[in-house]
Amino acid sequence: PSLVTASAKSIKPLPMEKVGEGYGYIVYSTKINFKQKGLVLSIEEVHDKASVYVNGKFIGIINRDEKEKLRFDATEEVTYIDILVENLGRINFGKAMETDAKGIIGNVCLNDKPIHGFTCSCYPLNKLPQSSDAYRTFQALLQVQVRLLPLQCPFLCPLP
Repeated sequence: PSLVTASAKSIKPLPMEKVGEGYGYIVYSTKINFKQKGLVLSIEEVHDKASVYVNGKFIGIINRDEKEKLRFDATEEVTYIDILVENLGRINFGKAMETDAKGIIGNVCLNDKPIHGFTCSCYPLNKLPQSSDAYRTFQALLQVQVRLLPLQCPFLCPLP
């Protein structure tokens, strides 16, 4: 069974709350239809941690407090970009409580130009299936369905 609880297509990335969730992970998927070497991917603002994949290959992490830029080559006619954003918790004091949206806030850019056409899919951690195979389903989400977490994550065990 799918663990996607909310999904939306949008010109630009939507914060998690605008897609209908507030906890867990959100995956932003898009594609570019050209070949080019030396592309630089940046995100205007991410809350909290983004793992970036190009054609299923992990290329790096962009954190909330650091404005990392990731370099890659688009070597195929169609290049798929997936960005897995993890909500690391909520601010629980002050004015920031009212405005602490999660996910990508603003644009995803290639060579400082915004890219468009995203599918935004939420994977909450507070709504696991209520069945005896919930662990296997969640594990499959992380390893197969999302395909985006590095397999060396210490909390993942291989499926039998």
